Amino acid sequence: GTNIALTVPNGTNVTALLATFTNSIGSTVKVGSIAQVSGTTANNFTSPVSYVVTAEDGVTTKTYTVTVTVSSTNLSSAKDITAFSFVSPSASGIITGTNIAITVPNGTNVTSLVATFSNSALSTVKVGSTLQASGSTANNFTSPVSYVVTAEDGTTQTYTVTVTVSSTNQNTGADLLTFGFTNPNVTGVISGTNITVTVPYGTNIKSLVSTFTTSTGAVVKVSNIVQLSGGSVVDYSAPVSFVVTSQDGKTVKTYIVNVTITPLLSSAKDLLTIGFASPSTVGTITGNTVGLTVPFGTNVAALIANFTSSPNSIVRVGSTIQISGTTANNFTTSVLYTVVAQDGSTKDYTVVVTVSSQNGGTGTSAKEILSFGLLNPYINGAISGNTITITGQAGSDISKQQIYFSISPGATLTLNGVVLTTNVSIINFSNPVTVTVTATDGTKKDYIITVSIPKKNGKLITFFKFLEVPSATTTIDDVKKIITVHVPYGTSLNLTAVFGVSTGATVTIGGIIQASGASQISYATDVNYVVTAEDGTKTTYTIKVIVDPKTAGIEEVDNALVRIYPNPSNGAFTCESSIEAYDLLITDILGNTVYSSRVEPNGTGAHTFDVSDFGSGVYFATLQFEGTSKMFKLEVIK
Repeated sequence: GTNIALTVPNGTNVTALLATFTNSIGSTVKVGSIAQVSGTTANNFTSPVSYVVTAEDGVTTKTYTVTVTVSSTNLSSAKDITAFSFVSPSASGIITGTNIAITVPNGTNVTSLVATFSNSALSTVKVGSTLQASGSTANNFTSPVSYVVTAEDGTTQTYTVTVTVSSTNQNTGADLLTFGFTNPNVTGVISGTNITVTVPYGTNIKSLVSTFTTSTGAVVKVSNIVQLSGGSVVDYSAPVSFVVTSQDGKTVKTYIVNVTITPLLSSAKDLLTIGFASPSTVGTITGNTVGLTVPFGTNVAALIANFTSSPNSIVRVGSTIQISGTTANNFTTSVLYTVVAQDGSTKDYTVVVTVSSQNGGTGTSAKEILSFGLLNPYINGAISGNTITITGQAGSDISKQQIYFSISPGATLTLNGVVLTTNVSIINFSNPVTVTVTATDGTKKDYIITVSIPKKNGKLITFFKFLEVPSATTTIDDVKKIITVHVPYGTSLNLTAVFGVSTGATVTIGGIIQASGASQISYATDVNYVVTAEDGTKTTYTIKVIVDPKTAGIEEVDNALVRIYPNPSNGAFTCESSIEAYDLLITDILGNTVYSSRVEPNGTGAHTFDVSDFGSGVYFATLQFEGTSKMFKLEVIK
């Protein structure tokens, strides 16, 4: 909010501290009547200090209260070097007290070696007056070098680093001997210079740390960056080249690492249909129970079932894998069918075969639909006689509705001769549907099912932008139904609107239907957008476009020499501008920001950027400088 809290170390004198800060463009900052300069003006922070920020208009202000707390914790006295090594050549130091000994290969030039090291938290390391950065600062190790470690409390400890050049000839091998990852714990397969590693489903392969071993003294690089086994993070979403250089620097070998993800195994394990070809019988699946009725005299001791199950699943009876249309079973008593999903999970179905009585019936002619409805979301239908009516959820796809039902015991439910399964079957209800219930005695009853989907009443404009002015500021007032858009000075008011509306709603201007991002019209005066909901109700939004006043710097941007090339490109561009410092914003055709950067003077006037990750299409580059902007159209072709 407007409270700023800072904690400074124990013992800090807070009576004259210099603050560094940033504030809104064009605004000024004061403490009392004194103007504040970041990094220059001192203040007494013994008590909270009020910083008053005045906007560029000279009227609007905001007060921030800055409270400084002095830490009660004593400063650390830790000043140890806990690890010391060289990456190139690869060599690790041995720390004995405050002496560090490290041996490098024969022929190593020790006049400019870069050390990697670990030191106590909050401590700093210097050689002479030069601050040392692990992995960056080079030193001459012809003679022993003194590393001075200064603790947080100012106390120091000196380590003497002695480098010895080995008299042994350097190794010529440039091989990757092993390769893998620790998280997840997998080992790669090395075949020649190709390495394949398979990781479990769900692994983030954009950020993996590899472990590897190499020929003695060899150095490994990826994109010219030295790799440390168990320490370097690499993106493996595409093949990665590991370049191995031998200890003597004469042999170079490139290994290509390909990482693949194990597919997610399916957990689907449903028995979808079951029946017999001889005698011709269709089973009824109700939950985990399957009922089939065969004619009088059928030998049920060796019946062959035809069935279907979830994709990638298998079906077993005991330990015997079942093959539809091939495997026979004894159905004298109930048989337990086990469906095994791809992921190994299982679901059991009890299959019961009933033999009809000698007169051809089973003693029941029941053929009623007891309940019927839609499953997602759960909506129960109203049954009246042989008609069923259902009112579905607004906006749902009436052509793809999953159903549930219950029917008379032993009966089957079919649609156009296809057996329906509760909680599984999907029906197109675009028109009334006739289903048939067949009783165990073979008699039938038809039901007519009608599903209606109410129309939506949403009629909001959910967002509003202009294609030509991605930096414009938009405010939507859904109460007053007014949309206000502020565009920069000099903007042409012939603009193309990009907008979103409630699902199913349409937009018209003067009775003409509008498509987002399609039509350029004049916004010199207010424009009325009529939004019509799916159910026919309407609301009107008034679009007010306000051109912001001219601000300092606009002539400089208007007259600036700006060139963005190549255009079109594959996504990589270079921007050359006579303006040395500016904000660069790249947006897509819908106004979404895909790249932004503050460009500072670099002596060349050129700045490169890459939007290839966002695909082919039209983009807009906007240079913003002191409150104004200049826009360019870019095209990416891949």
